[in-house]
Amino acid sequence: MHVVIHQTLFLLFRYTLLESPDNQVGVRSDTGEWTGLIGMLERKELDLIVGPVSMTHDRDSVLDFSYPFHTDQYGVLYKRIDPASMKWRLFMEPFKWRVWVCVAISIPFVAMVIWAMNKTSPYYTVAERNTGFGNFTEALLFTYGSLCQQGGVYQPAALSGRFVVGFWWVFAIASVATYTGNLIAFLTVSIDFKPFKSVQEMVVGKHSYGFVGGTDLEDLLEVRICVRM
Repeated sequence: MHVVIHQTLFLLFRYTLLESPDNQVGVRSDTGEWTGLIGMLERKELDLIVGPVSMTHDRDSVLDFSYPFHTDQYGVLYKRIDPASMKWRLFMEPFKWRVWVCVAISIPFVAMVIWAMNKTSPYYTVAERNTGFGNFTEALLFTYGSLCQQGGVYQPAALSGRFVVGFWWVFAIASVATYTGNLIAFLTVSIDFKPFKSVQEMVVGKHSYGFVGGTDLEDLLEVRICVRM
C-alpha cells in the first residue's frame, strides 16, 4: 500500500481499492478460469494488483510481475511433541539407523572371520581347532562382548587372530566412546522431535495439513483440495 501512495505523489493519479470477493489471490480452476484478484485482473475489473503475490509458472503466463520489493519465507506450524513421551527412543538416537545396521552386520561377520582363521590356521593342532574360537558360538559371544566392554574366556593365540581381534577392539572402543558421549548429550539436553524433516516428507507421509486457499501453495504442493482458513 505504501508503494501505491508513494507513486501517486509523483504520478498524480487517483486510485480505488477493491478487495477480492472470495479473499483469494487467485488459482486456476479446473475449467481454466482464474479466481480471486487474478481473475478480476483478467476480466479487466482491475488495472493492477498490489500485494503479496508469489510468482508461479501458471501466474506468469497471465501476469506481468514487477521487480520484487519484498521477499518472505514460509513456515510450517505443528503441535509440539512432548519430549517425555519419546524418551524411550533416546538410547537409539546417538547413532543413525544405518550405523546400527552396520554394527549388527559386523558382529557375525567378524565372528565368522575369527572362526575361519581358527579353523584354517596351521598354528593350531587339530584338537585346538575344535575348541575355543573353533566354536562359532564362542567367537560370536566374544565379538558381542567386546562391544559391551566385557572380556572373553578365550583369546586367540595365532598372530592372524590377534591381528583381527586387535582391530575389532579398536573399533569397539571408538564406537562405545562415541555412543556414550552422544547418549549423555541427548539425556542432558532437551530435544524437539519433529514429525517430519522436509516438505516432501510431509506431503507424501500420513500427515494432515492445511493452508490458506487460493495461494501459490496449492501449486507448490500440487494439491487441489485445501483447507480454507
